[in-house]
Amino acid sequence: MNSDRILLRIDLSSKTFSTEEIPDQYLSQYIGGKGLGSKYLLDELKPRIDPLGPDNKLIFVAGPVTATNFTTGNRYGILYKSPLTGTFAESYSGGGAVQRMRGAGYFMVIISGQMSSPTYLYISEKGVEFRDAKSLWGKDTHSTYHKLTSNDKKFLDILCIGPAGENLVKIANIQNNLYHSAGRCGPGAVMGSKKLKAIVFEGKKRPLLNKKLEFKQVVRKMYKKMKQHPELYGKEGVYRKYGTPIIVDWTNKLGCFPTRYFSAGYSKYYRNFNAETIIETVLKKRVGCWNCSFTCGKYVEIVEDPYQCSLEGPEYETIAAFGGFCDVHD
Repeated sequence: MNSDRILLRIDLSSKTFSTEEIPDQYLSQYIGGKGLGSKYLLDELKPRIDPLGPDNKLIFVAGPVTATNFTTGNRYGILYKSPLTGTFAESYSGGGAVQRMRGAGYFMVIISGQMSSPTYLYISEKGVEFRDAKSLWGKDTHSTYHKLTSNDKKFLDILCIGPAGENLVKIANIQNNLYHSAGRCGPGAVMGSKKLKAIVFEGKKRPLLNKKLEFKQVVRKMYKKMKQHPELYGKEGVYRKYGTPIIVDWTNKLGCFPTRYFSAGYSKYYRNFNAETIIETVLKKRVGCWNCSFTCGKYVEIVEDPYQCSLEGPEYETIAAFGGFCDVHD
């Protein structure tokens, strides 16, 4: 079995797991995690199933260059039937987690069934362990992450849910380590319906490359092109300096900032929450996802009560949701 294209299937109801090799035909015909995950989800889900029932599946899938030295190769997808819309759903995230999923030897993980009590999965090169999570149930995602990584953080990554997912809130996220989320269409509720509190990935494997030299040449060529555009990719380039919040300026100038749920395309308050304001008021340092040269993330700190906090973000999507859709002015 080719270790670089293994699909791990986990049945929570029976507490069993198995592996199989993803066919070459699928890998060539359905390029990327999006295509491959969609193929499996549409083939395997029966029509009219309950999104919060045991027949729904959570598909976690990597991309072709995930966990390689290709910059930005840190993305993964989750596919499922949405409890919010009742139809096909997908959500994507960066950060970590999928590197350890591939490090454990798996390109894709499909989870089906339901547990009878709160459980978390420990997935490694040795297989899958079903571990009791009663003591974690009710805790938020930060507490869960710190508890599960208290002994060894070096080769572990965590996907977990908080109280929203446990209580089947239909917009609940799945949290990737501390600050990265996959939340479109409520995957956290699907995970909560399965009584699955968290998934821990442990692994050190690296993806196999059939044409290693050619791949290195492509990576070098890409970095060379990036160096030719310091205004975008340099230390003071748009991506590193401003990150995704710069899109607030762009969309307002274009008249497509989603204000009051797209009833308008411009917010006269956008300078209260755009990239420049974040940098001037709350930015502590710039951070990046695993093996990404853009370093577009922002670690921010608010020192005044009652909103005192320090965290990574916000990204454009969050700003657009609150500052745009909800028309929050500050």
